[in-house]
Amino acid sequence: MHIGYCIENFDKHLSVENMKYTVELIESSSIDSIWTTDHIMQKKGSRLPVYDNISESITTLSFIAGMTSRLGLGISTLVLPIRNPVLVAKQLASVDYLSDGRLIPSFSVGWNEDEYKVMNSDFRTRGKRMNEYLQIIHKLWNGNIRHTGEYNFDDITFKPVHKELNNKIFMMAGNSDAAINRAIKYGGWHPAGGISGEEIRVKLEGFDIPTNFKIYARKGIKDENIADVIDEYKAHKIDGVIIDLSRNDEKQRKEKLDELIAML
Repeated sequence: MHIGYCIENFDKHLSVENMKYTVELIESSSIDSIWTTDHIMQKKGSRLPVYDNISESITTLSFIAGMTSRLGLGISTLVLPIRNPVLVAKQLASVDYLSDGRLIPSFSVGWNEDEYKVMNSDFRTRGKRMNEYLQIIHKLWNGNIRHTGEYNFDDITFKPVHKELNNKIFMMAGNSDAAINRAIKYGGWHPAGGISGEEIRVKLEGFDIPTNFKIYARKGIKDENIADVIDEYKAHKIDGVIIDLSRNDEKQRKEKLDELIAML
């Protein structure tokens, strides 16, 4: 089973010292991947003030890539419709190339309407733009250099790319039917909200799931036993779990991280 860790690039645990310490610890462990969390900015008084203090996800992932040599590199998850998809395709392809193919692409439409307003992006049409932006990234990563739509390009250059970039699945976040259908199209689902393995399997009933479909669930853990959480996902044949310990105080976070590392 794939085990990942959500680095604390936000809220009370965010510091250069904490990040370096945690990345070095995880790099030397049996954990498979490390993931940043994505928000850019939001209005004061948001319902989730933990994201008032957050480092940008792609640049933070680049920082982590330079400190590591084996860990998979993910974002849980990149809010795509508020960004320029051509630039995102270039940024992520560069991270993948410079890290020797370690990128785990993961995208979502997001939930924070205030953030869309700050970024001058239409919240109501985010689903439509998400579909086009995924097409753009997929085309560019697969050598298709033509597109007509909100963004138009023809006969452009797109280099460098790692030799395996065109084989990567896209992990799609979100628990709506639309999100799951996108996940099926692009090969992977990254369920949000900490839902259990059983809830994931119930949610997928009625969908035509491909045999090579991957599911990596993000799970916030505070008082739960980590081994029990992982075993529950295993029992329902979930391919991976990305552990988030950010809700703990610093002492509890380090204890839980040590517990996770020791059990692998």
